[in-house]
Amino acid sequence: MMLALERSEDRKQLEELLAQSVPESMRVYGTVFYINRGNPLNMEVLVDSWPDFKTVISKPRSMEMVNDTNLCRHIYHVFTKDAENLREILGTTDVINWNQCLQIEGLQQCLDPVITSIAESKGLELERDKALLFVRDIHLGVSGKSPSMNSEEKSAAQIRNHLKVST
Repeated sequence: MMLALERSEDRKQLEELLAQSVPESMRVYGTVFYINRGNPLNMEVLVDSWPDFKTVISKPRSMEMVNDTNLCRHIYHVFTKDAENLREILGTTDVINWNQCLQIEGLQQCLDPVITSIAESKGLELERDKALLFVRDIHLGVSGKSPSMNSEEKSAAQIRNHLKVST
């Protein structure tokens, strides 16, 4: 079961926690950033537990996802600290509507095998789009130091996973 973070204090805390995991958390971090500043795209953020989360998924609210073929509105952003936790969530909850055309985006290498196995178990086709993400030091405007990464970690973080699922 996933919990929606409705309280602004919780979302602000999540934003700060996700900032510590940039660039891997960048897709979800960006959504939480915009939610905390007015939520112009009517998104929601879900966690597996709070405040000690392992997986965060951001997505449009259900009312925004009424057209099953509107790929532009069915975009999910995923960040996980535990691939097996993500596998369990995607396999046992309805947090993702697998009956719609959708996109799942994230910046972690572990996402592809997890999402691929779930989609294949449901008999769905995947279209993969991988692109480079250029990483440079930035100040995210949160308290504390920005994390430092070695060159190997930066290289691992440069692949953006973008999966399209067709029904």
